[in-house]
Amino acid sequence: MTLKTVLKRIGLGSLVLVLLLVALAAHEWFAKKPFFFRAFLDRSVVKMAFESPETLTSLGFLESVGITGHNAELDDDSPEAMDKTFVQVRDLRETLLSYSDADLDENQRISKDIALYLADFALVSEPYRYHNYPLNQLFGVQNGYPSFMQAQHQVHSVGDAENYLSRLQKVKLKFAQTLEGLKIREAKGIIPPKFVIERVLTEMNDFIATPIQDNILYSSFKTKLADTDISADEQARLLAAAEADIKGYVHPAYQLFIDYFTQLQAKAGTDDGYWALPNGDLAYEQLLKFFTTTNYTADEIHAKGLAEVDRIQSEIMTILAAEGYDISQGFSVAIEALAADPKFYYEDSDAGRAQILVDYQHILDEVNAGLGEAFRIRPEAGMEVVRIPEFKEKTAPGAYYQQP
Repeated sequence: MTLKTVLKRIGLGSLVLVLLLVALAAHEWFAKKPFFFRAFLDRSVVKMAFESPETLTSLGFLESVGITGHNAELDDDSPEAMDKTFVQVRDLRETLLSYSDADLDENQRISKDIALYLADFALVSEPYRYHNYPLNQLFGVQNGYPSFMQAQHQVHSVGDAENYLSRLQKVKLKFAQTLEGLKIREAKGIIPPKFVIERVLTEMNDFIATPIQDNILYSSFKTKLADTDISADEQARLLAAAEADIKGYVHPAYQLFIDYFTQLQAKAGTDDGYWALPNGDLAYEQLLKFFTTTNYTADEIHAKGLAEVDRIQSEIMTILAAEGYDISQGFSVAIEALAADPKFYYEDSDAGRAQILVDYQHILDEVNAGLGEAFRIRPEAGMEVVRIPEFKEKTAPGAYYQQP
């Protein structure tokens, strides 16, 4: 179809309108301050997402249009990348404030307030950016990386598999960047307590001691390949490459952390909690304000928590008494007796553990079936109960959620 034909079909006026809208859309995307407030927020969120390949993989929307290059990359965990993030947040806040509330509708004002709340907290927290432990026994990068690869990185084609291998090769850089931050923390006196170091060392030493073909990075990759149409010969090639990459890149990456934490043990103490960190009381105060949206002190929140514990325990005691349990010696004794009763436990065997998963899945499916009338919009992804990966069973919490 020629331009002349297009002009005849839509008319010059309509064409001018189309071009105007295209130009406006381009301005909305690239301008420092887009005309439309919603465009600014959307653009800001998308820009941040595009700087995190792991986030893009988790969201999974680019794959539907054939864009997969981000799946070969890992996030930049360097201190310099975090510096850049704080600069972006300052710019975002400045632009947010340039939008007058009088020009926004109610929903836009709410969005602006929320965005400002998050930006303000991020900037107030900047002095405490190192008040955390990137490696810890619950959700540290050392177990987060294999969990991400197992749960988030999809493999449907040879290209997807090659991207998986690329991420195996790039993990040493990611861990080296994290190590830079750990050394900055050490210089600031922010050192994990001994029990954290001991547990992550146990976890990492067990991880690299596991035969490669039993390693979750290999076994999950093998399972994903088996569900594709990739030929057997090609699968064998890819698995051999994965084995070599785990040996040549992944294990050395973990060894960086093992070596560092082995020497750090001598400096570690037994204190835990924010109060034990430099200016930890101030950092904790900021967290309380953020997570409670109040000005309650830590003591006030603790008192409220204790009052709630008393209330809930009283209700439990009433129920236990109604069920015929002896509550005469108090709550702790009654609960300990309940916990010691074998009838409340599954068989301690592989069959018993498998039955737990079946029963919990049944409960979730039953709950899910009754949610239709409660929520107008529901996520498409369901929830599946699975065993915690064996490599981190010893240090993981009793249960946790992994996003789809």
